[in-house]
Amino acid sequence: MAYGSSVFTTLNYYAFGDPLDLVSVITPTKYAPYMFQALIIFRLYLAGLSFSYFAWKKNENKFSIMIGSLVYIFSAYGIETSTGHVFFANVLIYLPIFLVAVEKLIFEKKSALMIFISFLSCVSNFYFLYMLSIYAGVYFLITFFEKDNNKNKRKMFTDFIREGIRFALSYIAGIGCAAIIFIPVLIAVKNNGRGPGGILNLISYDIRRYVNIFSGSFEYISGSLNGGYASIALVAIIAIFLKYRNNLKFVIGIILFTILECIPAVGWALNGFTYITDRWTFIVTFFIAYVTVLGISNLEKETRNKTFVKIGFCFMLYFLISIVLKKHFQVEGYKSIYISLIIGLVLLELYRSYKNKTSYIFKIFVLGIMLVNIAGGSKIYFEKLYKTNFFMNKKLYNQTLYNSSLSKEYKMKPGEQIDVEGHNILNYSIFNKYGSSSLYWSMFGKEIAEYNDLLLNSDRALCNMISGYDSRTIMNTLNSVKYVIVQNEYYERIPYGYKLQKKKFDKKIYKNKYCLSPAYTYDSYITKKEWKKLSAIDKEDVLLETAVVDKANDIAKKRDKLVFNDKKIQSGQPFLNEIKKVNRDNKDVIINNNSIVVKKARSYVKIPIEGENKAENYICLKNLSYDPINGEKAVDETPMVFWYNNKARYCNYANKYSRYTTDKKDFLVNLGYFKTKGQNVQIEFRVRGIYKFTDFQFISKKLNIYDKNINKLRNNSVKYIRVNGNNVYLQKKSKKPEILCINIPYSDGWTAYVNGKKVNTERVNVMKLGIILKKGNNNIILKYQTPGMKLGLMISIFTILILVFRMIIICKKQKLMSINNNH
Repeated sequence: MAYGSSVFTTLNYYAFGDPLDLVSVITPTKYAPYMFQALIIFRLYLAGLSFSYFAWKKNENKFSIMIGSLVYIFSAYGIETSTGHVFFANVLIYLPIFLVAVEKLIFEKKSALMIFISFLSCVSNFYFLYMLSIYAGVYFLITFFEKDNNKNKRKMFTDFIREGIRFALSYIAGIGCAAIIFIPVLIAVKNNGRGPGGILNLISYDIRRYVNIFSGSFEYISGSLNGGYASIALVAIIAIFLKYRNNLKFVIGIILFTILECIPAVGWALNGFTYITDRWTFIVTFFIAYVTVLGISNLEKETRNKTFVKIGFCFMLYFLISIVLKKHFQVEGYKSIYISLIIGLVLLELYRSYKNKTSYIFKIFVLGIMLVNIAGGSKIYFEKLYKTNFFMNKKLYNQTLYNSSLSKEYKMKPGEQIDVEGHNILNYSIFNKYGSSSLYWSMFGKEIAEYNDLLLNSDRALCNMISGYDSRTIMNTLNSVKYVIVQNEYYERIPYGYKLQKKKFDKKIYKNKYCLSPAYTYDSYITKKEWKKLSAIDKEDVLLETAVVDKANDIAKKRDKLVFNDKKIQSGQPFLNEIKKVNRDNKDVIINNNSIVVKKARSYVKIPIEGENKAENYICLKNLSYDPINGEKAVDETPMVFWYNNKARYCNYANKYSRYTTDKKDFLVNLGYFKTKGQNVQIEFRVRGIYKFTDFQFISKKLNIYDKNINKLRNNSVKYIRVNGNNVYLQKKSKKPEILCINIPYSDGWTAYVNGKKVNTERVNVMKLGIILKKGNNNIILKYQTPGMKLGLMISIFTILILVFRMIIICKKQKLMSINNNH
């Protein structure tokens, strides 16, 4: 997982400690999609139950609570998270319980619920614990000062300190119980390689965002966590505003949350000061749902026809403004939601007519509005989602299982990898526990990110995703990619040295005849500082002949002379002039000295090249950047397709506008290894815009030193490798001092022993675990301990013992009080 990273810290972000996920342990693989969907429904049910518990504690009536809970779970946040990132939906369960726990602390002096929910949130997902903690703290302040606003200042200050300490200690106790998970995860977060993403403007959004905040509040917009509330929530909000004097704090709350949604800095701060996102808005969803409860309760008691006329007028006004804004700014929207609004007006009018006959009519009408919203609004959303969601699309799921099963036909050593070309499903290796060239995790070591960025691996298109090694021959072999599975012949870029092993239907399996052992040795090194000065193409050549280490050492030999593969480079103004010449009749693009202006989406640009036979070919754009044309809305991902020798290379480019952008300035893409050279490269730009660069290059690299250097590494590879849990056993006979490189990401959690003696581990080739070996027989044992695990365990045990001791004291005091009362 993640090239051999810690399962514990990698998966905690994905609710590794979530109790609901424990059912996956007993669920057979073939039933995983059904269990996944069942948990979606169950999570939404628990979220509704949790919200109802909060509202019930506030003494609201049952019918209003039911409507509010439906608004809560069938909001954009509820639907988008529960069907996309299912563990995100857990916050909808935890938030109301957190708030009830705050009230129990203040009003009942009970801390058990706060300890429990802090613990549960912490073990489930550290990411949302941050937001939940902030909201709980703010709610504590609001609740306390609302309760004690009549006390004198000195008394209020004393009570505030006392209650604040109780709140803090209860919260810390919950975190302390979860320290066995929390401490290792904190260390992993500090070393995370995902990166902060793009941050351009913390003050304001694009105008379309504000249109969505207004008109999208009561409809589902694909990919948005904002709004999507049932139209009955609008009825309730209008009712609250009509009686603003009695509901002033809720009116202020609605206005305040609306303002906060309009400021990018809020999403940035509540996301841990990393990148801008709207994942924090579950608190807004909760607030609107509770306002719905209050509004429906008020309307149920309303007898004046004038009130319903005003609501109808506001309904129509909102409807008309939304239509105008959406049409003018071309913002996405669903007609079914507007239909539900109109139906809502009709139902309200019917209610007004029947008010004096039967009281239950109102409840039927309100419930009718809810059902229309849920059925109409969700239909289009789910139809679109079902085609893309992995576990909800059985075809994609079975396809991945099939790819995984292919690996069972061939023997693979621990650490060897498989690369799957021509598909968009990542992390497929976890099904059958074999190594993969891809990863798609929000938590992985920064060394992994640095390695791929320094080598300009275009398969690291997004900061949280690496889909492979761009089919680059040297990168594949150095990372022990043994097999390549091809699913689509158009994307068939087979690296040098791979031979067809099997063809089954539309699938092909190729085996690397030069496959390198997951552990091999170098007899020399250069420092990382020297290596970073080279181009990305030359960097990987160097890794064939010498190790790259962080600092010099006295045992191994320092490499003085470096040898590179021969290459032919076309670049500079002469090459750009040739590109302009062959595209002079192309009306869809404008090619300037340092930019390509793409006026029409899916436009092609021809690149005249002078490649080599038996060579690996690359396109490189130095300092690539993207900007929209004439003030259009910027697109955060601008995919390109590179065509060469009738083979396609789809490449996604996350530009500066994307929250998933990487730190790479140069863009390098491998067109593939071919025995015969092609005449032209065609680049298909899928998105119109201005693509700027400082240099445009075509690189054709011969692999003339590859065979010699890779065979030397193969001869120096470790033959005996055994993995047993968190221990790795290796044996290597060294004729001279060597640097051992192991295809495991470097981590402080590894401890190495050579011939029974503890030795230092080194970071080799930027991201890999290494050991300096002396001459002679070397029996190596590597032991892994998740960093922070021992400390976390000690804190958890200590905290639990304190809580148990406290419970014993409380029980004894209660027993004594009971005895005294009896006497």
